[in-house]
Amino acid sequence: MTATSVAELLAGLRQSGPSPRVTWYGDDDERVELTAAELDSWVGRTTNLLVQELGASPGTRVGLDLPGHWRSIVWALAVWRSGSCLVLGQPTAPVDIAVTNDLALAPAAERTIAVALPAGARRFGAPLPPDAIDAAAVLPDHPDEVVAETPVAPSASAIDDGERVSFEHLLAPTDGARAGRTGERVLMHAPDYLDGHSIRALLRPLVNEGSVVLASNLTTHALLEDAERRERLVAAELVTDDLLGDAHKHHSRHHGWH
Repeated sequence: MTATSVAELLAGLRQSGPSPRVTWYGDDDERVELTAAELDSWVGRTTNLLVQELGASPGTRVGLDLPGHWRSIVWALAVWRSGSCLVLGQPTAPVDIAVTNDLALAPAAERTIAVALPAGARRFGAPLPPDAIDAAAVLPDHPDEVVAETPVAPSASAIDDGERVSFEHLLAPTDGARAGRTGERVLMHAPDYLDGHSIRALLRPLVNEGSVVLASNLTTHALLEDAERRERLVAAELVTDDLLGDAHKHHSRHHGWH
């Protein structure tokens, strides 16, 4: 049965045990693995940051200026749990909050959240404007259970990337999209920038009660050039669907906000 909300999706995944749900292979041999409980904890803290410190609520527009990454999944889910609209690519209207790992590329917004991508980061690592929030520094101060759930109208916008996706269609299969199988473990390339289609593709295995193994751009190139390494990773991660080469395209970050 398809979940109808992010809270329902995460609750369903937690009931299925401690298996990994999101596994990340980044540059410099970085590997991050999140079980459903760990994913839920990250999403909870991030949702509370958005709601308690920035007042995110239904109608708030949050520009996500991150590449495909395990943190992108966390932030997207948190934006939706707060009832806000996730803005990707060329915004059709101003954003209220910008979430970015590169302040020079971030969209103009009333408030900015700086996100350090390395798993072990405790600070952003660069000077921040006075009104910016360092996510790595403040997330540990927030509880990992969402303090208050705000009802969201099914017709409200969940994604705006030039086209609009409502909350009632957010977790539903998309026309022409690969529906996938229940319980699959999918190896995928994490794109350099996100649009509505790509963020939903990253989430599709979770919606299908499965899991996703994401490879960064550099790691994807290396795996595509080394068949034996790719086979070892597929075997080690118990991958059931290797889609690494299917959707691998090089996209520049500048294709998004600029």
